[in-house]
Amino acid sequence: MVLYTRMSKIILFAIVLQLIALNSVQTTVVNSCNKNLLLPNTTISINSLVCSETPCTCIPGCPFKLHLEFDSPRYLEHFKPDIIATYAGIKLDYPLGQDDGCDGLLNTQCPIVENEPIKYEVTMNVLSFFPEVTVSLNFTLQDLDADEPVVCILFDINVKKMNCPA
Repeated sequence: MVLYTRMSKIILFAIVLQLIALNSVQTTVVNSCNKNLLLPNTTISINSLVCSETPCTCIPGCPFKLHLEFDSPRYLEHFKPDIIATYAGIKLDYPLGQDDGCDGLLNTQCPIVENEPIKYEVTMNVLSFFPEVTVSLNFTLQDLDADEPVVCILFDINVKKMNCPA
């Protein structure tokens, strides 16, 4: 009977640990562009594989997702994602294919009220002509009404020509 009770406790403990692991959100370490702006919880994933530290390996032709979670610092009605890629001192506006930030909202819709929890996601593709280099990316959610950023993060990616992970 004692063995059965001990075994039950061990199984229960293992189940609790698995539930904790399943509910923990993996994030990617990124930097803020501006100390006055909030730094959202950020997850960068390539085919559902989370990159925990930058530089993240990105593969031409393989989409990668940028997922942000934050509380809105103010009322937002019109905002837009922008990304600037920098390599060897050359800056390039990178096309995201999402002109309206409201399209990337996962848990709510526009307009957003102040302090509302936000889950935002955008999918990006590294174009096939990119060489194997490390690129710095500056990602901003720009409030179009106030003409100022809401969120701004900096992170690096390594472009590698290889097969997309399954």
